[in-house]
Amino acid sequence: VRQAERFSEAPDAATVDQLAAALAKPVARTEEDVAAGFMLERPAAVVEMLEKATRKIGVLSVVTSAARAQLCRRMNILRRQMEPSGLKPLFSQGDDPDSYLIPLTGNIVCVGTLHAATPREQRWKSMVTAGHDLWLEMGVSGDFGACCTAFPLVQNAPPAGVGVPIARSPGVKGTAGTSTKRPQVVTLLSVHMADLIEAVQPEYDEHESRATLLGQIDCFSKWTPPDLATLAHFFRLETKPQGYCLIAQRHRLERFIVLIEGEVTVAKPNPFGGGDVNHVLESGLAGSYVGEETLFRQDKKVLR
Repeated sequence: VRQAERFSEAPDAATVDQLAAALAKPVARTEEDVAAGFMLERPAAVVEMLEKATRKIGVLSVVTSAARAQLCRRMNILRRQMEPSGLKPLFSQGDDPDSYLIPLTGNIVCVGTLHAATPREQRWKSMVTAGHDLWLEMGVSGDFGACCTAFPLVQNAPPAGVGVPIARSPGVKGTAGTSTKRPQVVTLLSVHMADLIEAVQPEYDEHESRATLLGQIDCFSKWTPPDLATLAHFFRLETKPQGYCLIAQRHRLERFIVLIEGEVTVAKPNPFGGGDVNHVLESGLAGSYVGEETLFRQDKKVLR
């Protein structure tokens, strides 16, 4: 999932048009859909085409070809048009969506709350751009539903190859883009959630493990399980060899590090000489954290 976030790009207009044409007829997701006569899965030839067309889109770019083909069997496309009352959210915090969404055109603004209904309540916001994933925002790896409310930044659908102006959705600060008479829509791929979790089960299990480990650390011990599930998305588990330098004095640090196993030392060159021999200032065992002082410095540089 992290690899997909780093390397995925917004699909070009030709790819979006190809997907829209192939997915024009929806696949059944509910009993009502089945009763209405929707197909249960897509034909093999269409699945083969979809598997190739989605190889560079979001999380679909990092699963195996077989898993991607399985996801394409029940894939749909969702197009949301601006309504007179304004855009409704794609999902709200606490919802348990049965479909996983990947924006193809337009961006998604997500607003969530940590420590809700407590004196420590804090709001956070993220932007998910076209071609990327709502993995964190939809709470895919947790058991507590979506961890935020998501609003599309609707764009005016242009002819193929024409630049896309962005319009801000209600309640979001910003400058509206150039307007046209074309209907305002946002286009998203919709993948069955149960199918996705089956395809990425190792990632799902690792996330649960991270949330459990964080809950055992003093500085996060009072966090609720839903908040820990949100927090766990921002951490990754790494193993370093003995003698590895996690951070260096006066170097810029972009990470907050929590020690799960082992021991770390904070040291400076020995003031009494001795060449490379370090003078140990303090040690830390499992449960210690490193880099917290950079949270309060604008230059992000480590003092020691």
